[in-house]
Amino acid sequence: MLLALVCAACVDVRPEATVGIAAPNTAERARSGGAASVAGMIFVSGGCYQIGDIFDEGEPDERPVHEVCVDDFYLAEHEVTQRQWTEIMRDNPSQFADCGDDCPVERVSWDDAQEYLRRLNRKTGRNYRLPTEAEWEYAARDRGRAMRWAGTNDESELGDFAWYVVNSGNTTHPVSTKKPNRLGLYDMTGNVNEWMWDRWGKWYYRVSLRDNPRGPATGNGRASRGGSWWSVARFARIGNRYADDPSYRAGNHGLRLALGALEAK
Repeated sequence: MLLALVCAACVDVRPEATVGIAAPNTAERARSGGAASVAGMIFVSGGCYQIGDIFDEGEPDERPVHEVCVDDFYLAEHEVTQRQWTEIMRDNPSQFADCGDDCPVERVSWDDAQEYLRRLNRKTGRNYRLPTEAEWEYAARDRGRAMRWAGTNDESELGDFAWYVVNSGNTTHPVSTKKPNRLGLYDMTGNVNEWMWDRWGKWYYRVSLRDNPRGPATGNGRASRGGSWWSVARFARIGNRYADDPSYRAGNHGLRLALGALEAK
């Protein structure tokens, strides 16, 4: 779904040019086998699943439902925080800076995220990146299970797992203060919308690769996922797809780190 809604609390700036409440799922950690431990990240063992509008209640760009397979990867337990961003970038662009260091950084563009990753990788010697849509949906759905939102299929329970329009008070909140999904990932639904690696392709699902799809080879937009503090439940669904220009900044857009399994060795 193209992100076209505007809220009064969202500041849209288009430039010219771990503290958790529950431990990650121990069974999932055990499945990592000999995988390296990476601080702040969850190992997600790869597999195949049906991506898209599996409940037949979504938007046309979520169809057709089709099988994709992803390799092993790591995904950050929570979204990049204002503290983590400031340590690398030496500034805090967030609309909700008063929310505090443990709140997700936001009002960052896809281009900004790439600069953050370049500096972070130079400092750490790793190769952190944004997740692909296929990786993100696989992890949000507990390794491809049939899930509407991260952690639950029951809308009456959504507030236990997500900050969204019903309970957010029109602001972000500290990460990891809601329940995680079964993999131990926090805020996969709500708080801030998360930039993906993929270029945007409204009809990409019609031609998607089966193995490790990374979006179309050309195109101007970039995808994002997860919904945010101002999303209604329908638009916070795991399968819901958003797109914006890579220079787009708003108070509901942030990011989460991914890392290829081989990069962690």
